[in-house]
Amino acid sequence: MRKSNARIRIAPRLTDAALAAARPLAGVSHAATLAWDRRLVIRSAAGASLLVLGSPPAELKKRPLSELFEKTQGLADALSFGTSRQMELRTGQRVRVEAGPCPGGAVAVIRRSTTDELELGHLASALGHELRNGFASVRLAIQSLARHEEVASERGRRRLLLAERELRRIDCVLRGLQEMGSHAPLRPLEAVPEKLIADALGNLGPFDNDRIQMAIPEEEGPPAQLDAPRVGLAIEEMLRHGVRSVANGGALTVSVERAPGELSVILRGTGLPGSDLGHPDTRPDLGIAVIQGVARAHGGHLKIEAGDLDCQLTLVLPQRPVLP
Repeated sequence: MRKSNARIRIAPRLTDAALAAARPLAGVSHAATLAWDRRLVIRSAAGASLLVLGSPPAELKKRPLSELFEKTQGLADALSFGTSRQMELRTGQRVRVEAGPCPGGAVAVIRRSTTDELELGHLASALGHELRNGFASVRLAIQSLARHEEVASERGRRRLLLAERELRRIDCVLRGLQEMGSHAPLRPLEAVPEKLIADALGNLGPFDNDRIQMAIPEEEGPPAQLDAPRVGLAIEEMLRHGVRSVANGGALTVSVERAPGELSVILRGTGLPGSDLGHPDTRPDLGIAVIQGVARAHGGHLKIEAGDLDCQLTLVLPQRPVLP
């Protein structure tokens, strides 16, 4: 596979140097910086902490993070890997936390969402919710017609099939809008990635393009720590992107790779001349944005490699170390 330099990394590893560099920015952008140790106790603070966290830097030192945040699991994750997510303070205020490991603990930049960001997020989430209700009814009607063979002609049945597939795509877009506008915290539980891949393929609907060969894992591996609904949506978007890219003919292969502290879901696509593989990171694509958002919420990243007749999307999700 010919590779390009196209690569997207989300939530990079932060260091003490990054904390020092972030201090001037924090005072300007209504953001605070925090560093904490492995006991999740604050060891230093800087920036606009009074505005963001309700206390000046001097009063935050030596306080446990549990006094500030409703849940601290995401902050504990930052001891092992970079993470970027929305979190809720005990005051009810939501903040964006970008954190990662540093010597002896973790460091983070914490900022309040602006009014415009909150309104845009709420609008996207509400729009996705409202439209999904209407499209669900239309989709059920089309599925009922197809099942009861109420359309006599073969041409009519093909049109029904196409309509159902497009409605599934619209439903996926609306779920993507909800994901991008949602401020819901990450809920990682044990889930089997291979099962999520099979479910995502089923959500694509009837797949009758005999010009595309599709291969997914045949056996399930051990479970991983994932927010299953969100990762399932990301995998579905990866599959849709692959199907669109090789619509003129080609092969798609989905695989799962497990490494210490990391899980990767990989989509490889090989197309025929005329395929629209290209460089998906250089053009607007809601599906790619959704995948990036899911990766960022898990503290991971999306890696994109593309050539003339092949492409690869790799969703990398950090895993918490297994304690003895």
